[in-house]
Amino acid sequence: GQPVATRQAVLNQGVVHVKFPLQEDHRGLFTYAVKVDALPGEGDTRNNERTLFARVVDRKTRVLIVEGRPYWDSKFLQRTLQQDPNVEVDAIFQLSADKLYGLRERTSEDDLEKKAAPAALRMPRTREELYRYDCVILGRGLERVLDRDTPALLRDYVAERGGSLVFFRGTSHEALPGLGDLEPVIWEDAVLRDVRLELTPEGRASPVFTFHQGQPPDVLVRTLPSLVSVTRTKGEKSLAVVLAAVTPPGVSTSQVAALAYQRYGLGKVMSIGAAGLWRWAFLPDAQDEVRDVYAQFWGQLVRWMVSES
Repeated sequence: GQPVATRQAVLNQGVVHVKFPLQEDHRGLFTYAVKVDALPGEGDTRNNERTLFARVVDRKTRVLIVEGRPYWDSKFLQRTLQQDPNVEVDAIFQLSADKLYGLRERTSEDDLEKKAAPAALRMPRTREELYRYDCVILGRGLERVLDRDTPALLRDYVAERGGSLVFFRGTSHEALPGLGDLEPVIWEDAVLRDVRLELTPEGRASPVFTFHQGQPPDVLVRTLPSLVSVTRTKGEKSLAVVLAAVTPPGVSTSQVAALAYQRYGLGKVMSIGAAGLWRWAFLPDAQDEVRDVYAQFWGQLVRWMVSES
C-alpha cells in the first residue's frame, strides 16, 4: 500500500530490464505490486500491473547433496547452488569404494561471503544432524552412501520436520528397501534417450518453471537441449503432481512423467527422472538470453520446495 521505488525505463528494441532492490527489517511474507504507466495509445492496460510475493528469512537455506556415483549432473548442481547467495551447500560424494569426499559451505560473519572447504562429512545418522538441512538432494548409487536405517530417518525428516527431499537422477535406491516409498512415481529399469521435457498444465503454472526471459515457460523449455536420458516410470502414485513429462520416440499419445512431486506429511518429495539437465547450462551464443535458465530452475525449485513445506 506504500510506494517503495520508481524507475524510468527507456525501451531498447521493445525490452528493458529494471531492478528494484528490496530490504525488510523482519522475517515474514511480503506482498509487492509492480505497476507500469500506460503508453500513449496503449489499447490494453490490464497487464500493466503484477503482484508478487517475497519471503524474508534471517538465514540461508541449507542444502545437502548426496551422490554415490558422481556424474556431470551432480557436479553442475553443486556449483550452481554454491553460486546462489541465499543457499549454503554441503556435499557428500562417494568417489570410490573406500574414498568419501565432503565439502561444506558456510557464510563468514565478518564479510557475509560464502566460503567452501573440504570437510569430514558423512551422511547424517541422527535427527539432530539431518534436521539442520532444509532440503536434501539425492543422486544415484545411494546404497554406497546410506545405510538401512536412513530411509526411516528421511521419512521422519520429510513428514515431521517438514523437510524437502529431491531425487534428481531417476531410480537410485534398489538396494535400500523403503526409500522408494517416499517417491511420487514408480520406476522401471528402462530409459528413454535424447528426449526433451514437455511441461504439463501444472508445470506451466508452477513457480519452478517461472523463468525471467519473458517467454511462456513451455515454449522456452522446448528450445533447450535434449536430455541424455529419462528413466521410464510404471505410473504415478495417487497424490503425485506431474510438472514435466517426455514423449517416447514414435509414440504421440502416451507420455512418461519426468518431474513429479507429492506432499508427504509436513514436507514434499520430488522425483526428477532426467540425466543431462547440465546441458541446459551449455548453450550456443544464439541462446545467450536464456543462459541462466539452468540456475533459475534449480534456485526456484529449492526455494519452492522449502517455502511451501
